[in-house]
Amino acid sequence: MKNRNTRLRVKLPIALASLLAISSSQAATVFFTNPGLDGTPGYGNAPTSWSGIPVGTTYSEATSGDGASPILMGPTGPNVANGYFGTPQSGNTFAGGIYRTIGADNYQQGIQQTVTGFTVGEQYSFTFFQAVVGYSGAQDDSGSWKVFANGALIATTDTSTTTVAWNTPGKPLEWEQRTITFTATAETINLAFLSFDPEGSGTDAANGVMMGIDSFSDITEVPEPSFAALGLIGVLGILRRRRA
Repeated sequence: MKNRNTRLRVKLPIALASLLAISSSQAATVFFTNPGLDGTPGYGNAPTSWSGIPVGTTYSEATSGDGASPILMGPTGPNVANGYFGTPQSGNTFAGGIYRTIGADNYQQGIQQTVTGFTVGEQYSFTFFQAVVGYSGAQDDSGSWKVFANGALIATTDTSTTTVAWNTPGKPLEWEQRTITFTATAETINLAFLSFDPEGSGTDAANGVMMGIDSFSDITEVPEPSFAALGLIGVLGILRRRRA
């Protein structure tokens, strides 16, 4: 009997690992279009297959068209003199967004894309990279992104900081990965990303921030252990108690 239990203790973890691997492989994947945010650099330009978030959007703080305009940047522009440039995390371009008050206008810029293929009630996860970019009118060294799914806030990313000044030659941005996990409420979801600073919207250059975003992963369904796997976990627990 002892030898039989020993064999079970050896075989069951292997079977459990196999079942968990199968469960993971069966998890559905949803894809962003143009996840690398490639496009033509420019103020008011969004990456190909993405769009800006218009003024008047209920969850945006922007109060003017200019304050809602997306920005697409690369190593050489669109405007190096003013700081609208930097090194992408991957590819040739990345998106940016200003968060500050300029005169009477609130600026909160970002990008959005509508994605289809979700299963309602299932949990999903994806990653992207963020960096503090800065420009002549927004030189704060920290900021984050707000993430919305069909208009509902699902995450405010952990703050990133930078030691790279807005006008550093070449501007080697300090990219950091962030993970977003959420539960699907519809088969088709608009995912929106707005620049943000937990310290507040600054009214001068020293306290305004411009954030960068780049390199989205696939959106993967978070796998749940199968009933068989849960049963094996229970058997392993019994064997451990017997051994003790």
